[in-house]
Amino acid sequence: MAPGPRPRRLALTLSVLLALSITLVTLSARGGSSVTSGFSNVTRDVTKPFASGINAVLAPLGRFFVGAFRYGAVNDENARLQAALGRVKQDQASRGFRDQQLRELMALSHLPFLSALPTVVAQTTMIDVSNFASTITIDKGRSQGVTVGMPVVASGGLVGQVIEASRSSSIVRLVTDGSSRVGVATPKGKLISLVVGHGATKKLTVDGIPSTSSVLKDQRLFTSGLEGGIFPRGIPVGTVEQASSPTGSLNQTILLRPSADLSHLTYVDVVLWEPTP
Repeated sequence: MAPGPRPRRLALTLSVLLALSITLVTLSARGGSSVTSGFSNVTRDVTKPFASGINAVLAPLGRFFVGAFRYGAVNDENARLQAALGRVKQDQASRGFRDQQLRELMALSHLPFLSALPTVVAQTTMIDVSNFASTITIDKGRSQGVTVGMPVVASGGLVGQVIEASRSSSIVRLVTDGSSRVGVATPKGKLISLVVGHGATKKLTVDGIPSTSSVLKDQRLFTSGLEGGIFPRGIPVGTVEQASSPTGSLNQTILLRPSADLSHLTYVDVVLWEPTP
Protein backbone atom coordinates (compact mmCIF):
# COMPACT_ATOMS: atom_id res chain seq x y z
CA MET A 1 0.00 0.00 0.00
CA ALA A 2 1.41 3.46 -0.93
CA PRO A 3 2.42 5.78 1.94
CA GLY A 4 -0.22 8.33 2.98
CA PRO A 5 0.03 12.12 2.57
CA ARG A 6 1.30 12.71 6.10
CA PRO A 7 4.37 10.47 5.86
CA ARG A 8 5.15 11.99 2.45
CA ARG A 9 4.91 15.55 3.87
CA LEU A 10 7.12 14.57 6.82
CA ALA A 11 9.73 13.08 4.52
CA LEU A 12 9.64 16.21 2.33
CA THR A 13 10.03 18.45 5.35
CA LEU A 14 13.02 16.51 6.58
CA SER A 15 14.59 16.67 3.10
CA VAL A 16 14.17 20.42 2.99
CA LEU A 17 15.60 20.88 6.45
CA LEU A 18 18.56 18.71 5.55
CA ALA A 19 19.19 20.75 2.40
CA LEU A 20 18.99 23.98 4.36
CA SER A 21 21.41 22.64 6.96
CA ILE A 22 23.92 21.69 4.28
CA THR A 23 23.58 25.12 2.65
CA LEU A 24 24.08 26.92 5.94
CA VAL A 25 27.13 24.87 6.76
CA THR A 26 28.57 25.69 3.35
CA LEU A 27 27.88 29.41 3.76
CA SER A 28 29.32 29.44 7.25
CA ALA A 29 32.48 27.79 5.99
CA ARG A 30 32.80 30.57 3.38
CA GLY A 31 32.43 33.28 5.98
CA GLY A 32 28.70 33.96 5.60
CA SER A 33 26.82 37.14 6.65
CA SER A 34 24.24 37.92 9.31
CA VAL A 35 21.59 36.60 6.97
CA THR A 36 23.09 33.14 7.14
CA SER A 37 23.34 33.52 10.89
CA GLY A 38 19.67 34.25 11.04
CA PHE A 39 18.85 31.33 8.86
CA SER A 40 21.01 29.15 11.11
CA ASN A 41 19.08 30.21 14.16
CA VAL A 42 15.78 29.52 12.47
CA THR A 43 17.01 26.16 11.25
CA ARG A 44 18.17 25.16 14.71
CA ASP A 45 14.80 26.14 16.17
CA VAL A 46 12.95 24.12 13.58
CA THR A 47 15.18 21.05 13.70
CA LYS A 48 15.63 21.00 17.46
CA PRO A 49 12.52 18.85 18.16
CA PHE A 50 13.62 16.34 15.49
CA ALA A 51 17.17 16.24 16.86
CA SER A 52 15.86 15.68 20.36
CA GLY A 53 13.75 12.79 19.16
CA ILE A 54 16.63 11.26 17.27
CA ASN A 55 18.90 11.63 20.32
CA ALA A 56 16.23 10.03 22.50
CA VAL A 57 16.26 7.01 20.21
CA LEU A 58 20.00 6.77 19.54
CA ALA A 59 21.35 7.51 23.05
CA PRO A 60 20.13 4.21 24.61
CA LEU A 61 21.46 2.35 21.59
CA GLY A 62 24.84 4.02 22.07
CA ARG A 63 24.88 3.14 25.73
CA PHE A 64 23.92 -0.46 24.83
CA PHE A 65 26.80 -0.84 22.40
CA VAL A 66 29.27 0.79 24.81
CA GLY A 67 28.07 -1.57 27.54
CA ALA A 68 28.37 -4.54 25.20
CA PHE A 69 31.95 -3.61 24.31
CA ARG A 70 32.80 -3.15 27.99
CA TYR A 71 31.18 -6.50 28.85
CA GLY A 72 33.26 -8.18 26.16
CA ALA A 73 36.42 -6.54 27.50
CA VAL A 74 35.61 -7.72 31.05
CA ASN A 75 35.04 -11.24 29.76
CA ASP A 76 38.37 -11.18 27.93
CA GLU A 77 40.13 -9.97 31.07
CA ASN A 78 38.47 -12.69 33.18
CA ALA A 79 39.55 -15.30 30.65
CA ARG A 80 43.15 -14.05 30.84
CA LEU A 81 43.06 -14.11 34.64
CA GLN A 82 41.61 -17.64 34.67
CA ALA A 83 44.34 -18.80 32.29
CA ALA A 84 47.02 -17.23 34.48
CA LEU A 85 45.53 -18.85 37.60
CA GLY A 86 45.45 -22.21 35.81
CA ARG A 87 49.15 -21.91 34.98
CA VAL A 88 49.96 -21.07 38.61
CA LYS A 89 48.00 -24.11 39.85
CA GLN A 90 49.70 -26.33 37.28
CA ASP A 91 53.13 -25.08 38.38
CA GLN A 92 52.24 -25.75 42.02
CA ALA A 93 51.06 -29.26 41.19
CA SER A 94 54.24 -29.93 39.22
CA ARG A 95 56.40 -28.68 42.08
CA GLY A 96 54.42 -30.83 44.52
CA PHE A 97 54.94 -33.89 42.33
CA ARG A 98 58.67 -33.21 42.01
CA ASP A 99 58.94 -32.69 45.78
CA GLN A 100 57.15 -35.98 46.37
CA GLN A 101 59.55 -37.75 44.00
CA LEU A 102 62.54 -36.26 45.82
CA ARG A 103 61.16 -37.34 49.20
CA GLU A 104 60.64 -40.88 47.93
CA LEU A 105 64.17 -41.07 46.55
CA MET A 106 65.67 -39.67 49.76
CA ALA A 107 63.65 -42.13 51.83
CA LEU A 108 64.92 -45.08 49.77
CA SER A 109 68.49 -44.18 50.68
CA HIS A 110 67.68 -44.49 54.40
CA LEU A 111 65.89 -47.79 54.92
CA PRO A 112 67.27 -49.24 58.16
CA PHE A 113 65.45 -52.55 57.84
CA LEU A 114 67.49 -53.52 54.74
CA SER A 115 70.76 -53.67 56.66
CA ALA A 116 73.51 -54.40 54.12
CA LEU A 117 71.30 -55.97 51.46
CA PRO A 118 72.00 -54.60 47.95
CA THR A 119 69.16 -52.83 46.13
CA VAL A 120 68.29 -51.38 42.74
CA VAL A 121 66.22 -48.20 42.54
CA ALA A 122 63.38 -48.52 40.04
CA GLN A 123 60.73 -46.15 38.76
CA THR A 124 57.09 -47.16 38.43
CA THR A 125 55.88 -46.98 34.82
CA MET A 126 52.41 -48.50 35.20
CA ILE A 127 49.88 -49.18 37.94
CA ASP A 128 47.29 -51.92 37.50
CA VAL A 129 44.77 -51.93 40.34
CA SER A 130 41.35 -53.56 40.42
CA ASN A 131 39.00 -54.84 43.12
CA PHE A 132 41.16 -57.95 43.57
CA ALA A 133 44.48 -57.52 41.74
CA SER A 134 47.18 -54.97 42.58
CA THR A 135 50.39 -54.78 40.56
CA ILE A 136 52.87 -52.19 39.30
CA THR A 137 55.34 -52.29 36.43
CA ILE A 138 58.85 -50.95 37.03
CA ASP A 139 61.65 -49.93 34.65
CA LYS A 140 64.26 -52.44 35.88
CA GLY A 141 64.65 -56.06 34.81
CA ARG A 142 67.11 -58.86 34.28
CA SER A 143 69.72 -56.51 32.80
CA GLN A 144 69.91 -54.81 36.20
CA GLY A 145 69.95 -58.09 38.16
CA VAL A 146 66.22 -58.20 38.94
CA THR A 147 64.69 -61.68 38.93
CA VAL A 148 61.38 -63.28 39.86
CA GLY A 149 60.80 -63.63 43.60
CA MET A 150 62.81 -60.60 44.75
CA PRO A 151 61.23 -58.36 47.42
CA VAL A 152 60.30 -54.77 46.58
CA VAL A 153 60.26 -52.11 49.29
CA ALA A 154 59.62 -48.40 49.70
CA SER A 155 59.65 -45.89 52.51
CA GLY A 156 57.89 -47.55 55.42
CA GLY A 157 58.23 -51.18 54.48
CA LEU A 158 57.30 -53.99 52.12
CA VAL A 159 55.64 -53.15 48.79
CA GLY A 160 55.48 -56.61 47.25
CA GLN A 161 57.37 -59.16 45.20
CA VAL A 162 58.60 -59.43 41.61
CA ILE A 163 56.43 -61.95 39.74
CA GLU A 164 57.65 -61.32 36.16
CA ALA A 165 60.98 -60.04 34.87
CA SER A 166 61.97 -59.16 31.30
CA ARG A 167 65.23 -57.66 30.08
CA SER A 168 64.43 -54.08 31.08
CA SER A 169 61.19 -54.16 33.10
CA SER A 170 59.40 -56.18 35.77
CA ILE A 171 55.95 -56.66 37.25
CA VAL A 172 55.56 -56.43 41.01
CA ARG A 173 52.64 -57.97 42.91
CA LEU A 174 51.72 -55.66 45.78
CA VAL A 175 50.98 -56.92 49.29
CA THR A 176 47.34 -55.87 48.81
CA ASP A 177 46.90 -58.18 45.79
CA GLY A 178 44.39 -60.96 46.32
CA SER A 179 47.12 -63.53 45.61
CA SER A 180 49.65 -62.07 48.06
CA ARG A 181 50.72 -64.10 51.10
CA VAL A 182 53.44 -62.87 53.48
CA GLY A 183 54.77 -64.69 56.53
CA VAL A 184 54.97 -62.26 59.47
CA ALA A 185 56.02 -62.16 63.08
CA THR A 186 56.19 -59.75 66.00
CA PRO A 187 59.57 -58.05 66.59
CA LYS A 188 60.67 -60.75 69.01
CA GLY A 189 59.28 -63.57 66.90
CA LYS A 190 56.86 -64.76 69.56
CA LEU A 191 53.87 -64.63 67.25
CA ILE A 192 54.08 -65.99 63.71
CA SER A 193 51.28 -65.81 61.19
CA LEU A 194 50.33 -65.04 57.57
CA VAL A 195 49.22 -61.72 56.08
CA VAL A 196 46.71 -62.02 53.23
CA GLY A 197 45.81 -59.41 50.60
CA HIS A 198 42.24 -58.83 49.41
CA GLY A 199 42.55 -56.03 46.85
CA ALA A 200 43.71 -52.44 46.78
CA THR A 201 40.59 -51.00 48.43
CA LYS A 202 40.54 -53.48 51.33
CA LYS A 203 42.63 -53.95 54.44
CA LEU A 204 45.13 -56.74 54.85
CA THR A 205 44.12 -59.52 57.18
CA VAL A 206 46.18 -61.72 59.47
CA ASP A 207 45.29 -65.39 59.46
CA GLY A 208 45.90 -68.10 62.01
CA ILE A 209 46.37 -66.15 65.23
CA PRO A 210 44.59 -67.96 68.11
CA SER A 211 41.95 -66.11 70.10
CA THR A 212 44.03 -66.69 73.23
CA SER A 213 47.00 -64.71 71.83
CA SER A 214 47.49 -61.08 72.77
CA VAL A 215 47.43 -58.75 69.77
CA LEU A 216 47.34 -55.01 70.44
CA LYS A 217 46.15 -52.15 68.27
CA ASP A 218 49.06 -50.33 66.57
CA GLN A 219 51.30 -53.36 66.96
CA ARG A 220 53.68 -53.75 64.02
CA LEU A 221 54.33 -56.98 62.17
CA PHE A 222 57.47 -57.80 60.18
CA THR A 223 58.53 -60.41 57.65
CA SER A 224 59.35 -63.52 59.63
CA GLY A 225 62.38 -64.58 57.59
CA LEU A 226 61.87 -68.25 58.33
CA GLU A 227 64.17 -70.69 56.58
CA GLY A 228 62.95 -71.12 53.02
CA GLY A 229 60.77 -68.00 53.33
CA ILE A 230 60.26 -65.72 50.36
CA PHE A 231 61.35 -62.54 52.18
CA PRO A 232 64.34 -61.67 54.35
CA ARG A 233 63.66 -61.13 58.04
CA GLY A 234 62.68 -57.79 59.57
CA ILE A 235 60.94 -55.84 56.77
CA PRO A 236 57.89 -53.97 58.15
CA VAL A 237 54.67 -55.33 56.62
CA GLY A 238 51.85 -53.60 58.45
CA THR A 239 50.33 -52.13 61.59
CA VAL A 240 47.35 -53.64 63.44
CA GLU A 241 44.26 -51.45 63.10
CA GLN A 242 41.71 -53.81 64.64
CA ALA A 243 41.83 -57.09 66.55
CA SER A 244 38.80 -58.96 67.81
CA SER A 245 37.82 -62.50 68.85
CA PRO A 246 34.39 -63.46 67.48
CA THR A 247 32.31 -65.66 69.75
CA GLY A 248 32.96 -69.31 69.06
CA SER A 249 35.93 -68.66 66.76
CA LEU A 250 39.30 -70.25 67.42
CA ASN A 251 41.17 -67.44 65.67
CA GLN A 252 41.14 -63.68 65.92
CA THR A 253 39.95 -61.32 63.21
CA ILE A 254 42.81 -58.89 62.59
CA LEU A 255 42.93 -55.99 60.12
CA LEU A 256 46.31 -54.66 59.09
CA ARG A 257 47.31 -51.36 57.46
CA PRO A 258 50.32 -51.67 55.07
CA SER A 259 53.50 -50.10 56.40
CA ALA A 260 54.52 -48.79 52.96
CA ASP A 261 52.56 -45.92 51.44
CA LEU A 262 51.19 -47.78 48.43
CA SER A 263 49.53 -44.64 47.08
CA HIS A 264 52.95 -43.07 46.41
CA LEU A 265 55.12 -45.54 44.54
CA THR A 266 56.87 -43.38 41.99
CA TYR A 267 60.16 -44.96 43.06
CA VAL A 268 60.82 -48.29 44.81
CA ASP A 269 63.80 -50.42 45.80
CA VAL A 270 64.18 -53.94 44.47
CA VAL A 271 66.07 -55.96 47.06
CA LEU A 272 68.62 -58.16 45.28
CA TRP A 273 67.89 -61.08 47.57
CA GLU A 274 66.76 -64.61 46.77
CA PRO A 275 65.55 -67.16 49.32
CA THR A 276 67.81 -70.07 50.07
CA PRO A 277 66.25 -73.44 49.23
